[in-house]
Amino acid sequence: MLSVAVSSLLQSCKDDDVDSYDNERPKATVSMLVTTNGLGDNGYNDDAAKGIFSFANRFGLDVSLLRPRTVEEAREMYVRWTQEHSEGDSAVLVVGSSYYEEMLRGVGDLSGHEGETDKTGGSRRVLLYETKERDMPKGVSTLYMNRRGVCYLAGCMSKGSQAIVMVADRKDPIVADALNAFKEAYESHKDDGLEYTEYEFGDDETGFAKPDEAYFLTEIVSTFTLDGIVFPLLGGSTVGVIRYLNNEQVGNVRMIGMDVDQNELCQDVAFSVGIYIGVAINWMLEEWLIGEEWDKLQVYGMEDGLTEIILSNDLQRDEQGRAYKDMMNEYYQEAIEEDRKHAEKLWYK
Repeated sequence: MLSVAVSSLLQSCKDDDVDSYDNERPKATVSMLVTTNGLGDNGYNDDAAKGIFSFANRFGLDVSLLRPRTVEEAREMYVRWTQEHSEGDSAVLVVGSSYYEEMLRGVGDLSGHEGETDKTGGSRRVLLYETKERDMPKGVSTLYMNRRGVCYLAGCMSKGSQAIVMVADRKDPIVADALNAFKEAYESHKDDGLEYTEYEFGDDETGFAKPDEAYFLTEIVSTFTLDGIVFPLLGGSTVGVIRYLNNEQVGNVRMIGMDVDQNELCQDVAFSVGIYIGVAINWMLEEWLIGEEWDKLQVYGMEDGLTEIILSNDLQRDEQGRAYKDMMNEYYQEAIEEDRKHAEKLWYK
């Protein structure tokens, strides 16, 4: 399991939270700069790390995990990485948060990037997820998982329940894309008499690390809602929603699993929104390893098979589960069109 892999790797880290670099590194090395909230969310960031570990294991490459506690510490780690890989062996750094975008801009171009390509793709490369920006410094490419279609489809499939959306940070552009897609679909297709309710946890990245608030809010909405479905755009805070639903007995509220199949984590998952960031990173690292250049912005979505609705196995056996499957099939093409239109805006903006 991923948690075991992460734990094993963390045990090998130094006390200063940065893995040591051997004097004789292999031809190519991979590093990951994680968010200040760290790993262990059983979701998006863990899936990204899983993709990196899988790639490195298949090709026998070293992996360094950089675990800052603050953005300032992250900047220090990033500068150190650029210095230690200023020449010689080829290295790539996967940066795991759009909140680091300004930090990367502040440090600027990776000097010497142009003209220093070899079979592993150059002396230094940086891959930043999750952002839609393409005007980043030289040597920095971005990866955006297009959520428009799959979250639109989730909104359509929620049309028979009261929609309860929990938002970590509305100002985050990735969260905003998912939120807007779900809301537009739900408001367009919801059954008569149903309502859309939205709760915001903050206006910065701290909203992704408030599981206790998520727990108590889920308790409140479950108490006063007869048939609700929670759409949690919360990152690590989703743990609180899961913890409450696994403890409560009434069953008035179900949740939509986020980023990965969360059916095994929670007894009340209606279906999950799958965002396969680990696979996307794996694909791009393979391109890097054989010397292919990255686009400044890479976009993946439903048509690539990297975002999809994952039906819960238990629910497929009952009437509600069959209803979700029918709605998924009914609105699938509509969602694909939404996904395609959004991707085209990004490519041609």
